[in-house]
Amino acid sequence: VRGSSELVLPIDGGPVPGQGDNKLPVNYRAFREGGALVITETAAATEPSAEREPLSVCRRTLQADGRMCIDVYKRTPQGDMVSMRVVFTNVDDGRARPAAGQPTAAKPQPV
Repeated sequence: VRGSSELVLPIDGGPVPGQGDNKLPVNYRAFREGGALVITETAAATEPSAEREPLSVCRRTLQADGRMCIDVYKRTPQGDMVSMRVVFTNVDDGRARPAAGQPTAAKPQPV
């Protein structure tokens, strides 16, 4: 685990400055797209009118069964986009339990 941080973004608001990978300046935006919450990270522009390709896109949705799904798309240093999907399961319903001896989180960590 690399640590945790908290990011507060206005939905459908303007960019919020922050630090991305290697502590480079980035801008974050959050907006609604259909039934999803989308968060983008772009390199901070040196000129106000400069348009940038996203460095990462995080799309959060609720599945029909009520589980949260997060699709993450991340640009590699070589410029390729890679992706992963995380589907959350309620740990109180007995379906998802860590194997014996595996670490568990006492509470959810902010992202």
